[in-house]
Amino acid sequence: MGDDVVGRPVMALVKFISDYQVQVLSGIAATLAERRLPLLVVAIDGFEAETTPEVVLDLIRRGVPRGVIALADVVAFRRPDLAQVLSETSLPIVSVGMRFGSTPLVHGDSVVGMRALMGHLFDECGVNRVVLVRGFPDYVDSVARERVYRKECAVRGIAVDEDLVVDGLFQTKPAYDRLRELLGRRQDFEAVVAFNDAMAFGALSALTDHGLRVPEDVLLSGFDNVRDSAASWPPLTTVDAHLEDQGARAADLLLRLLEGHPCPGDVQIPSQLAVRISTVPGESAAARAMTSARALQARVVVHELAMEVRTVMANCDTIAEVTAALGRYLAQVGVRRCFLGLDRPSGSSGGDRADAPGHPTRLAFSYRDGQVEEPTGEDFARHDLLPPSLRHELDQGGLLLQPLSIDGRERGYLLYDANTGCPVLIEALRIELPQAVEMVFSSQELTHRTAMLERLVTRRTRELERVRADLQRSVMRDGLTGIANRRAFENVLAQACHSDGQGSIALLMVDVDLFKAYNDHYGHLAGDDALKTVAECLVRSVRGSQDLACRYGGEEFAVVLPDCDLDGALGVARRFSDLLAHAAIVHAASSVASVVTASIGVASTAITPDVDLADLVAAADRALYQAKSKGRNQIAHADEGPRAVPRQRRAGSQTPQGAVAAGGDPADTSYP
Repeated sequence: MGDDVVGRPVMALVKFISDYQVQVLSGIAATLAERRLPLLVVAIDGFEAETTPEVVLDLIRRGVPRGVIALADVVAFRRPDLAQVLSETSLPIVSVGMRFGSTPLVHGDSVVGMRALMGHLFDECGVNRVVLVRGFPDYVDSVARERVYRKECAVRGIAVDEDLVVDGLFQTKPAYDRLRELLGRRQDFEAVVAFNDAMAFGALSALTDHGLRVPEDVLLSGFDNVRDSAASWPPLTTVDAHLEDQGARAADLLLRLLEGHPCPGDVQIPSQLAVRISTVPGESAAARAMTSARALQARVVVHELAMEVRTVMANCDTIAEVTAALGRYLAQVGVRRCFLGLDRPSGSSGGDRADAPGHPTRLAFSYRDGQVEEPTGEDFARHDLLPPSLRHELDQGGLLLQPLSIDGRERGYLLYDANTGCPVLIEALRIELPQAVEMVFSSQELTHRTAMLERLVTRRTRELERVRADLQRSVMRDGLTGIANRRAFENVLAQACHSDGQGSIALLMVDVDLFKAYNDHYGHLAGDDALKTVAECLVRSVRGSQDLACRYGGEEFAVVLPDCDLDGALGVARRFSDLLAHAAIVHAASSVASVVTASIGVASTAITPDVDLADLVAAADRALYQAKSKGRNQIAHADEGPRAVPRQRRAGSQTPQGAVAAGGDPADTSYP
């Protein structure tokens, strides 16, 4: 759908569907049908919702409707997000019952009907103490009806007992609750006047629960003359607000705005009193009861069907079961078209947000003319409402859009005939269908989340193992140099000693030459940096992860070389000496060389069941002593004499005067 589509609908915004909305919408639909314009009724949600469903806001943002008619229940429950989106568009808007912003208003004439009602109660029925059940505090009709009530009381010299004035918010449940509270403290009133029929039904239930009869003990009246008012027992005295006429005039006013005509101002629809048994007990009650009973019988069938829908929906475990239940009842209440659009469950679409504008939607259920059709399976943009193959359905008559939303989580929407005339079933679908879909989605998401959690637990377990290993390594790590410490050295040797393997193990003992003199000359911070460099050279000199370079203590280091013979150990020692020479840490206080040097003792032994690795350490230590006693900067093996460290020539450097070959006088060895 978009601006280029001829059949752009008029959008009627309601919060939920009851008899009041059905009658107003009937008038709107009839007027639009004469002009062959489609109607899209949007039931925003129940009273508990705090935000407008994103699908509704997105439809308005994209200019899908050609104009908007807002009913009083939407206006009364202010939605800042809805008001903001509507204010950002140039769509013409008409309000019904309660003004939305500065839009034109169509409403019933409360004065004439209310005056007739109060005259009936005060003058014909002789009551004096009346419970007044008001609507919304700032609702124009509620204010007008209360003003008439107080004026009619004043004219007759009847004092208004403010304790008998309660707020029912135009809803059945709040009215029931307020009457229950009032009846708990006093029952000295003769009539209840509710400002709409829905609140009158709530008051009737409260009175009945307290054992009071209508009209024998308390008279009861409502306002609006919804269809249930005549079918209730007792039939309800009410004021006919001509709701269908209000809807028709609202549609006519919107069409005038769409055609560019100037706004004629607010429109007021006359009202008139409809007296029924709830305020007129007498001999005629039995005859009227027969008429009411016949109407009630039809309503009972619908209520039973709604209860069955609730029960079946509550036991659905899959979307297939939900759609099967949906298809089972549509024909019974005269629904000709019904479509169920669902967003993908979380986690099944690559992480797309289900409430993002333009989020892809799939058609899960299609019902037309009594036949359930196989869904096309194609994805479409949610604001299009239907896939391309069914888009023409939006141009034909009126459809009602019911977002499937629980606690702000949108799962999709139900789209079906707006003129079903069965608000009880619509209310059942409004409550039960979102819950059923939510249960299915939640179950799927729970399964997906469980799998994710299992993967997460596995990953976290590995991470914990790594952390534990890192922690263990940190206990075994030298704080200054970052390489292994003496504790790690001892553990590795102990493990090697108790292993069942064969082969050999080698050990390097390394001592930084004349390091005290370095510290005295350069300071301890420079000494720390020098030790870090020595450690880096050691780590770079080992063969791989199986070798362990560690700080033995102070300026002493050690390298454990598992599965290594003497030649391999000597190779490691030479690499270290080369790397240290290339590091060229200046050591002006050294009598050995102009840079930092190290003496290295090397020892190796075969791994046998009776080997004592303490002997290996002692042998390497003796070799280190030999290297130092021969003038330092030497590599010595425990069973051999010392080996002079080969001089390394760095790039761009020159061999200094007096340098000798390997094995020469170490005192003459120098480095650039």
